Amino acid sequence: MMKSVFILGVIILLVLLFAAPGITLGLIGLIGIIIFGVRFAYFRSKNHAKKAKKSAIIAGIAAIFFTVGLILTPSTETATKQSEIKNETKSEQVTKKKTKQTTDKSEIRQLTLILDEATESDSNGTVLIKGKTEPHATVYPSSKISTKKQADADGFFELTYELSDDSETELSIVSELDTQTTSKKIVLKPSAAFIAVKQAEKEEQRLAEELKLAEEQRKSEIAQLTADAEVAVKNAENNQNREHYDKAIAAVSSIPDGNEELSNRLAAVETAIHAQEEQESLAAAEEAQQAAVVQEQQQVAAEQTVLVTPTGKKYHTHVCGSGDYTPTTLQEAINRGLTECAKCY
Repeated sequence: MMKSVFILGVIILLVLLFAAPGITLGLIGLIGIIIFGVRFAYFRSKNHAKKAKKSAIIAGIAAIFFTVGLILTPSTETATKQSEIKNETKSEQVTKKKTKQTTDKSEIRQLTLILDEATESDSNGTVLIKGKTEPHATVYPSSKISTKKQADADGFFELTYELSDDSETELSIVSELDTQTTSKKIVLKPSAAFIAVKQAEKEEQRLAEELKLAEEQRKSEIAQLTADAEVAVKNAENNQNREHYDKAIAAVSSIPDGNEELSNRLAAVETAIHAQEEQESLAAAEEAQQAAVVQEQQQVAAEQTVLVTPTGKKYHTHVCGSGDYTPTTLQEAINRGLTECAKCY
């Protein structure tokens, strides 16, 4: 605990010595004189010569500290004068700074910049800006610092500016010389020729957008027609007949510029339908031929006369064996379920 208090005391002492060395030394000396002066008187009264001598030496050292502290500590009048000197110095610095700022502003206001009033563009939208400023000053549009130009020895300069559209444009022209800067605003006007060019460009752009929109709509319609034709062709492939084929042909034909793939698939369907129709035609012809033979046979049977018996199961071309034969038509015999006689036929 005592060690911590001692360290803290040393730190405080060092801080005081750094902040106010004269007062600190004087205070230490005064405390030392009082403490060791009392100890000297005490030990001398008790006849402790060595301790009294030691206390006297330390009290003398403390007196030296006190004297040095008095020397280092300025008087009240001196401190006041030093404070006044510091305040006067700071006030002079502030006044000089304000004076410099005022002077600089005055110098900036004195920088001249005169712009010509003719600011109409040519047919390409280029505006020639003329004016006069300080000799050899740097001049440029505020929106295009990269296009800096230097005025000639008489201060005359020329700048060019490209208008982006057919409307008026307000622009600031900046003039710089050393640390001075000034600027003026100017209104750039598009010429009638440039306005006509821009309007033509807008019309061309509008037409291009309309064509683009129409092309997109055409592509969309073709895509839809192609999808519908794809379904129709698929139906024709699954149901190979003239009805579905005709619907598929109509769907493919409705596609602008056609569709080669779908046309090829339909050609295959048409070939299959044609083959099927040929087979059906051959079958129909064969069936008609067979019907004609049957009809011919029936006609022959209706006209041919045969002989039958009341109880017989055969019909005959002539009397064949015993029995009561009666004539009848072949068709009638066949209708009765009789069959031909093996001996007669």
